[in-house]
Amino acid sequence: MALFIFGVVLACFVVQMYFHVHYFRRLRLRVGLPALPLPAVSIIVASRNEAHNLPALLEALCRQAYPRLEIIVVNDRSTDDSADILARFAEAYPHILKVIHIQAVPEGINPKKNALQIAIAQSQHDWLLLTDADCLPLDAHWVTNMMRSRKNEHTRIVLGISPLIPAKDSPTGFWLKNFVQYETFYTALQYAGFAQGGKPYMGVGRNLLYHKSLFEQVGGFGQFLHTTGGDDDLFINQVATAENTSVALDKALVYSYMPASWGAWYRQKTRHLSVGKHYKRGDQTRLAMLYASQGGLWAGFFLALLGLPTVWAQASLVLVLGRCVVVWLDYARLSKVLGCPLNPLVVPLFDALFVPYLFVVGGLARFAKGVQWRG
Repeated sequence: MALFIFGVVLACFVVQMYFHVHYFRRLRLRVGLPALPLPAVSIIVASRNEAHNLPALLEALCRQAYPRLEIIVVNDRSTDDSADILARFAEAYPHILKVIHIQAVPEGINPKKNALQIAIAQSQHDWLLLTDADCLPLDAHWVTNMMRSRKNEHTRIVLGISPLIPAKDSPTGFWLKNFVQYETFYTALQYAGFAQGGKPYMGVGRNLLYHKSLFEQVGGFGQFLHTTGGDDDLFINQVATAENTSVALDKALVYSYMPASWGAWYRQKTRHLSVGKHYKRGDQTRLAMLYASQGGLWAGFFLALLGLPTVWAQASLVLVLGRCVVVWLDYARLSKVLGCPLNPLVVPLFDALFVPYLFVVGGLARFAKGVQWRG
């Protein structure tokens, strides 16, 4: 039994190192990008009851230093002051800002996907840059930097990174703040690292650029029109390939406010994790191997502490601690590359708890009913 447990720990170590070196470390490489033309871009935002966030977002978008740009905001049945705010900005920026108001949603179609499809249908340009109403691009060259992240003329998708930051008017507790930051970093590490390694499988709609031809090619959101969530990751899962996908890492961040309570976080994660069951089988298998090997190492660590014979316990501990040293040191560098800050004091704890957390919350999300976009 001791030898078997050590064998499992060894196998998990090898798998973890493979993922880390083959995929995640690629994000540390700086690859020269060609000076491609900068075609016109349509920024698209779906908004529902976001009056408290819209002014800052609209100011940031209207200040973008990009030569050919239109901004489309879809106001989806908002009951707050969104319409008045949008009207004021549309009057101030009539040359770039277009507002669409939705009063009703067709039965059987997810409201956010409905809003996005309407905006895409009315967009003037072939390149679509998506973000959310509760987001904030701080750099005036965000659009430019996203477009310059195309690796060649065949690129049709650019995956951006969107770190979460605490809201000033709604402080987040220490443990929630640090766990959300860890999870945001780890999620970005996965989808950006896999894309760099030629296996793109998702993106985040808070910062996502793609060509309209891809959207038309698969008939829009197609079979997932009824699903809450997935307007970003399920769509990218359908159309992304190693040849058509790039990752934006340099000065192309879009920030979003993190949930202020564990309840808000749980509702958000239920929405996000509920769509993973629709990923392609290969992507599900790859993620399962990553998580199983991470969980297996920590299980082996605790088993070694509890009762393995000394020699096997020591060998298992060496592997677990070796992986931790390599991975955690790289996390310190990669968190800066991805713009997702980490508190090094809590990384060991969250690294050990992540797989049990994912098993519980992901399992609940998989069977969740009535998941909503906005109230």
